[in-house]
Amino acid sequence: MTDFYRELSCYYDHLFPASPATVDFISRRVKAHSSILDLACGTGNYSLSMANLGCQVTGIDLDERMIDSARAKVRDQQCRFEVGDMRRLREVCAEDEYDLVLCIGNSLAHLTGKQDIIRLLGDCLAILKQGGKLIVQIVNFDRLLSNRTKNLPEIVRDTVGITFIRRYEYSAGPDNLINFVSELKIKRGNKEESLINSIPLLPLKSGELKSMVEGAGFGEIDLFGDFSETGYSSGSPAIVICGSKV
Repeated sequence: MTDFYRELSCYYDHLFPASPATVDFISRRVKAHSSILDLACGTGNYSLSMANLGCQVTGIDLDERMIDSARAKVRDQQCRFEVGDMRRLREVCAEDEYDLVLCIGNSLAHLTGKQDIIRLLGDCLAILKQGGKLIVQIVNFDRLLSNRTKNLPEIVRDTVGITFIRRYEYSAGPDNLINFVSELKIKRGNKEESLINSIPLLPLKSGELKSMVEGAGFGEIDLFGDFSETGYSSGSPAIVICGSKV
């Protein structure tokens, strides 16, 4: 796993560049100079995109290599990156500190305990200013579970010699977790190296996630199926939920 994430951090920006639609979605929900907390920020592409628009951004991620990569990209933006666990927000964040909390890229599904998610959502509410907003995006597990989707499209980046392969393995166990298997293939000259990682995901359905967000105390909740603000349906590619501290 160590080798996998070390290599992934080197190629992360090639695999997952910031999407203009996602940046636009976020920017329409904040004002210039807003304070933003980006949870599980990876190499900081969205943190830096928002900082470039004049926001003050803090990005946290568990992986030190991702944070090192993010820090290396900071120039004169008001943006800082810290190694941190989103399950311990109250230890590092003050109440009423942020205008927006962002948790995208299916990061929430990596918390495999529902109580951890409920606690996180409550912490997000506490650290938001009055009127502050929460944006969460995960895979549409309603569709995934219904179709029993196994393979995702491969991501091929010939310019840097990498292929990223992803698949789901379904469990019959009582916890109902999905095993997410990733394979990073790297071409170096005439040789190809393959690194594989596996991690459990909690397949939260749209109704359950919405109930959790409402139960945490958020209001003015909107549910979308992508970052183009298409209305959510069972066939949507994603679940994007927005709520406000009212």
